[in-house]
Amino acid sequence: PDQDSRREILTVLMKRTPTSASICLDELAERTEGYSGAKLAQLVQEAALAAIRNGHSAIEPDDICLSTQLS
Repeated sequence: PDQDSRREILTVLMKRTPTSASICLDELAERTEGYSGAKLAQLVQEAALAAIRNGHSAIEPDDICLSTQLS
């Protein structure tokens, strides 16, 4: 998907997950060039798990940075 499509996919995925207001979906969509919808879903799942491990009540930007190391 292109950047706009990735942003829309991320918007839908993040609606179901507590997410910090400091996360910029435009930037995240730009950073995930080449990711499929399934890979974006995995990214959000892994970020949610990282948030839990880090003691956060919502996904924070550093949780997403940790999860992008999977690629």
